[in-house]
Amino acid sequence: MGNSWASDFFSSPLRYGHIFGRENVDLEILRDGNAAATRSECNCLFRTVTGITLQCSIELPPVKTALFILAFCSVLLAEQTNSTEPVECSEVPKGKAVTRQTPRFSTDSGSIRAYVLVRLSRPEDDLDARSCTVLYSFFVSDQGKTFVLVKKHSQLEENLVGAQIVGVSKNQRILAADFWWAAGDYTGHRPVVYNRRTKAVAFRALDDQITKQLPSCDYFEDFVGITDQGEALIEVPKSIYVDTGCPAQGVWAFDLRSGKATRLAKTSSSER
Repeated sequence: MGNSWASDFFSSPLRYGHIFGRENVDLEILRDGNAAATRSECNCLFRTVTGITLQCSIELPPVKTALFILAFCSVLLAEQTNSTEPVECSEVPKGKAVTRQTPRFSTDSGSIRAYVLVRLSRPEDDLDARSCTVLYSFFVSDQGKTFVLVKKHSQLEENLVGAQIVGVSKNQRILAADFWWAAGDYTGHRPVVYNRRTKAVAFRALDDQITKQLPSCDYFEDFVGITDQGEALIEVPKSIYVDTGCPAQGVWAFDLRSGKATRLAKTSSSER
């Protein structure tokens, strides 16, 4: 998936597609060698750590093969500046390792800085690229001090992986990162939350805690922020796979300690 530039478009008259990539150029969708849509005819509905989702308000005939996306919305890199470049097991040579690092995040005051390293290693005898090991390492510097490793996580992984510094809470006490993975058009989130005052770290994968409470609509989930209490804020946009019946499901607070997810009132989303 990491090197695939293809996207399927769905029901007419609105065509939807999820785009993977991180190019900072104008959008142009080609079909049969001809321009089928330009940037002015498409809108970015929402983004995930692996790409953006488009809605194109143009009429296209049924497409039997994937549409190849040759360029992407220019907002992509601007919104992904705190993320690593994605990497997947098949990109790692046998017996080698590949390391990615987020840019160093800093609050406006510079009082807290952070970055994440992602190291993906592949055994020499892994012929089909299914036995890589990913190691995430989260480093934090508080009040100008030396960077300290606050969280490590390692597991076997054959899918696309990466990390993102999500940001800080309103009270500037809680820092959040995401040790994410992706397969197909699905992105899995592993929120990590660091408390500056207590130095405590909370870590829990987001599984089906939200989606099991929703209609079966193949929803995407986006890790968009952190509350002052250390809850991960997860946004669930409208499903791109159907025209009706699967509306946006708002913002949810995911408690990493209990594993519970609670939908927030609309006014609460201002905490992001």
